[in-house]
Amino acid sequence: VGAMGRVVVGRVRYLSGGDIVDETPIFTHVLVTEPGGDPPLLGADELARAPGTHRVVVWNVSSRSFRANRRAFQRVLAGLAPDVVLLDEVYADVTMEELAGFGEGVPVGEAAPDAWSWWLASGGGRQRTVVGARGLEVRGARGLSRIDHAPGALEGWLGEVGDDPESPGMAPPAELAMAEEEGGLSATGAWVRLDGRDVLFVPVDLQSAGYDGSPRDRLRELQARTLNRAVAAALAERPGAGLVIGGDLNVVGSARPLDELRRGLGIDGGDLVVARLERRRDRSLSTWRGTWGDDPFSPGRLDFVLYRGAVLQAQRAFVFDAADMTADALRDLGLRDSDTEHSDHLPLVVDFRVR
Repeated sequence: VGAMGRVVVGRVRYLSGGDIVDETPIFTHVLVTEPGGDPPLLGADELARAPGTHRVVVWNVSSRSFRANRRAFQRVLAGLAPDVVLLDEVYADVTMEELAGFGEGVPVGEAAPDAWSWWLASGGGRQRTVVGARGLEVRGARGLSRIDHAPGALEGWLGEVGDDPESPGMAPPAELAMAEEEGGLSATGAWVRLDGRDVLFVPVDLQSAGYDGSPRDRLRELQARTLNRAVAAALAERPGAGLVIGGDLNVVGSARPLDELRRGLGIDGGDLVVARLERRRDRSLSTWRGTWGDDPFSPGRLDFVLYRGAVLQAQRAFVFDAADMTADALRDLGLRDSDTEHSDHLPLVVDFRVR
């Protein structure tokens, strides 16, 4: 950076096993705005629910951190006051009894602590998915408790990508295929009735890592297609129902998995709407940032919320980080500024109005 912090000079390099395999020419970019200070912290009113809406929170809860740091996750959900929660990357041996106990520590508004109901995926392997609702009945969707690939799909993927690891230390594709076969997709689906309308809620966590066109990127595409077909089958019984899909799509390679997942699931056969979620303090779209020390990756937009726009309208949508709040706001909300650091993913918040 030179010229009073206004000019950036650099290049982008792709490394594999510590070796440079591709790089761009050196580029120069002139920033059009002057560097500024940190934006101000936010008051509690920034989290206020849009009038006449149902609040949905989507969150990758970082596996066993969800158990080890339960009180922090409870405080965040109590502060955000959702009606429906979609959790992904829940630890493998979670039980319905543990979820019920978790809900007892999330009193929201005037609802009694035991007003939460839960649906837990039977598939997903080491990363389970959960739908919870406050004061509303949650009913598991037929065919979505465990979601498996079509016969031969994994073998076809493995035949296309081969079995060489993408980089040293990474599991070869055959191991990924075995895990998929044993556990099924990390996704599920449950029905919740909002304002007299059935809405299908689908939490999901797609394969991590990889680059554009890599085996893992191609696996994400396959996972998205498999989930798309399963959701379409569930919706066929209730064609006018609402739909919300949310979770960690891990789009670190291409956007094709996102495109495959949303394709054709609208009521009219169009694609699902992608909610635009920003951190209200700095307008960043990032939903993930490294929290475990010297992480080599920059923050990114890995988590998404997709929905049927003909049934639902997103009135307010944002990415929440407790570190963005003032001390007064944290006190009013019963939060600590470190509460969202127990997952490297931030919670997504969308206030939906039923059309």
